[in-house]
Amino acid sequence: MDARLQEISSKGDVPALCRLLDEDPLLLDTLTVPTAENTPLHVASLLGHDDLACEILRRRPELARSRDCRGLYPLHIAAAKGRLLISKKILETDPSLSLCRDKDGRTPLHLAAANGHTALLMDLLPDDATLIGELLTERGETVLHLSVRYNQVETVKFLLENHKELVNLRDEKGMTALHLATGKRHIRMIKVLLQETSVDVNALNENGCTALDLLLQFPSDESDMEICDILLGFGGKKGLHCSPPIPQEPLHPMMPKPKKQKARKVWSRRPPRKKKTQSNRDPNWLKDSQNTIMLISTVIASTTFQSGLNPPGTGNTDDGYFIYFLVFDIIALVLSMSIILILISGLLSSNRFMTWVLTILLWTSVSSMALAFIMGANLLSKRRNVVTLLSLVLFCWLLLVIFLFSYYLVVFVMQLLKYFLNSCCSCNGDEGELV
Repeated sequence: MDARLQEISSKGDVPALCRLLDEDPLLLDTLTVPTAENTPLHVASLLGHDDLACEILRRRPELARSRDCRGLYPLHIAAAKGRLLISKKILETDPSLSLCRDKDGRTPLHLAAANGHTALLMDLLPDDATLIGELLTERGETVLHLSVRYNQVETVKFLLENHKELVNLRDEKGMTALHLATGKRHIRMIKVLLQETSVDVNALNENGCTALDLLLQFPSDESDMEICDILLGFGGKKGLHCSPPIPQEPLHPMMPKPKKQKARKVWSRRPPRKKKTQSNRDPNWLKDSQNTIMLISTVIASTTFQSGLNPPGTGNTDDGYFIYFLVFDIIALVLSMSIILILISGLLSSNRFMTWVLTILLWTSVSSMALAFIMGANLLSKRRNVVTLLSLVLFCWLLLVIFLFSYYLVVFVMQLLKYFLNSCCSCNGDEGELV
């Protein structure tokens, strides 16, 4: 478009337009040729310059049928922006433009309804009332679908008063107006549809889902409880087969942008916990654990070796406590030396499971050394009260051993079950059909 026309259209300067056309009477004629640029009528409709639009239509009414780069007629823009006077002038010029469509199959009626310009609907509605249900977008949406999606309550009330047959019509995905209102969590819209119409509350979309299914399948905020009560109060039920809905396509450039809502607390489920993985741990944790096991095993081996060569008491081998002392001392010595031998040899040093086994062996060695100490203490003291005290200590130690053993056993069994379940899932996933 000519730069002078662009400036005049932006300012809405009618006298300047008249002077320019007096100088170059054919300037507007060049715009009647199909082009991908905006015309002055598009700009005037967008900015609401009523006088300028009327002057352009008086001089060149053919511009009412021109399209811009998005396939929009001037009437599309006027309807989307709610320009009542400009829309009427364009319709007076060519009434058939009320049914013109953009690249997405939307008529000016669709855009006016989506933006909530109820006053324009009477001028844009077709003369034959039965045709309104046949005015569908490329996605099979009616005027009511768009009004519900963008939460235009007053527009929906106007449409339902005059065209109640729209309430149960479905788009290409089988979604009714109630499906859309529930998916968008428009509580007031849901109440209008249920209370003022004969909407089918249990209508199924192409995935076999009712409005209640959409609500329960993807909960979003605390208003879901209220919506659930409303749907159940009107006989809402769950469908037999449900699958996740298909993601929606990007919005049309002339459609209103959805309002951003503050993040709300989800009432029906908690956010998943972040699992601890190997990558979250210290990369040297395995080596540090093995060094600690080596240090403790060395101390136990030295202690049990020394006590085995110099047993406590009188050295009476017939004493029962001496035999128990010797057995536990040997067990602690053998286990600790075995741990040292395994770590020195370097066998399976980088194996996590082997480190866990070494920990169990070390735990058993420590327990044996503690029991050997209790038996040795009984050898040194023959007093009854001391023996009773040591027996109580032995009993408490056994309880601790049983508790730790049970804990590690449960952890070990759970790890095995998890391993086998993951293996089964992997096997099932590999049995898919080859393409």
